[in-house]
Amino acid sequence: MLRLIALVSVVSVAALSSASFDLMLLGDNTTAGSQRVMRYDPVSRVALGSFGTGFLNADVTGIATDASTNRAFVLTANGRVTTFNYNTGDYMSTFTISTLYGNIAWDSTSGLLFTGNGGGSGTSPGRGYDSNGVAQVSNTGSLGTASLRNGASVYRLSWGVNSVATLVEVQQHALSGGAPTQAVPSAVAWTGANVPRAALYSVTNQFLGLTLNAGNLEMWSIPTNSAGTNGSVSLVENFGASTNNNIDMVAGHGPLVYVLNGNQIISYNSTVSLNLGTSTLPFGSATTIGGMAIVLAPEPGGFLAFGVAALFLARRKRS
Repeated sequence: MLRLIALVSVVSVAALSSASFDLMLLGDNTTAGSQRVMRYDPVSRVALGSFGTGFLNADVTGIATDASTNRAFVLTANGRVTTFNYNTGDYMSTFTISTLYGNIAWDSTSGLLFTGNGGGSGTSPGRGYDSNGVAQVSNTGSLGTASLRNGASVYRLSWGVNSVATLVEVQQHALSGGAPTQAVPSAVAWTGANVPRAALYSVTNQFLGLTLNAGNLEMWSIPTNSAGTNGSVSLVENFGASTNNNIDMVAGHGPLVYVLNGNQIISYNSTVSLNLGTSTLPFGSATTIGGMAIVLAPEPGGFLAFGVAALFLARRKRS
């Protein structure tokens, strides 16, 4: 037993030198009828296999994960949500919602899947579904996927447009849904194509939105506190000209944010508002990648501590 644990520890330590243990999931729509979800390590920049081929019969538009159950919820353009085990690739279930939705997010607080338009259009409000596809929450007026701030229990925020569809704004909703309880407009006029496609909270609790505006890929931000928004909407980064419709972002460790721009991944420090660099995915093309999610592993020190603890316990038991 001691030898086995020691071997596992050695293998784990050796693996640390070549893998980051961060698992990014990206939809690859290169081959019609054979759409798939790619596993990708954004640190070592290697593909780690795929799943979903034969189960996804339309383009992937959004991906959400529940790390507590190893589930990946894959939204496709035909309005279906297909669930897989993202580790094994095993198929689990499918339900149908609406073809109007283009992004999806898992809320661990309520155990609901929140959907939003995500395509730069004001055609549909956001809704929350249970894992069986039964609608539980409707966020009237919301266009983007609703997000819950860590430590908050009374509201969600999403990006949308104001009631007369002239200004992009951040909308605050109660957990039970309904009309926005607060709306903070930006200085950007809604053109029918520039509503933020993706949203997340940074480590400093800035609520970020990613959008295409006047041909440029931009990131917008508003500060928040436990009561809601706490300031005004501002432009924090202009990544330059982009013609890609498939844009998305996920939060990495600490201040790191990964931005999807076509088939490129931009690494961005959200604390100091700094573009760290760009890499090109080893699969797909600028027009065939759709949907993005990430599962963050514990820091490498946690794995080392586990190995040391396992060895100690084994020796103690043997003695």
